[in-house]
Amino acid sequence: MQEKKYMRVKVFTEISLEFEMFTNLLVNALEGGSNYWYYFPKESYDEVKRLYDLNAEPLQSRRTRAMSEKFAWVLWNCRSHSFAINDAEDHGETLGHISWDSCKKALRKMHDDYHDYYWQVVTENDDAETADVFFQLATLGEVTFG
Repeated sequence: MQEKKYMRVKVFTEISLEFEMFTNLLVNALEGGSNYWYYFPKESYDEVKRLYDLNAEPLQSRRTRAMSEKFAWVLWNCRSHSFAINDAEDHGETLGHISWDSCKKALRKMHDDYHDYYWQVVTENDDAETADVFFQLATLGEVTFG
């Protein structure tokens, strides 16, 4: 009987996300999946609106977009900004900040530690729970709620 030999192969993959997938994650989090723990403070809201109005193409600016879509657009296109995210029960308490860099780290952490959720994102089969995990990782650095 011949003994079978198995070889371990370490595969390195580039983690990437398309704008539409990124927008879907944030919209799902902000409009449903994370509503139970986060509050978007007025200062962050005003800054997102200002940056969007200042930087969006005229056609994009004229199109009616939900605030969550504007937020995704600003994070994607104005990558040097960070926004405070506060507690849903105590609107004055800042829980963390979200930025382009924190979103990249969140995606990497999903890839490394939350495989099922990551797979749901890349196969475009994500839901509010997946979006909540992403948003918590991007804002808090860990999954704390839920």
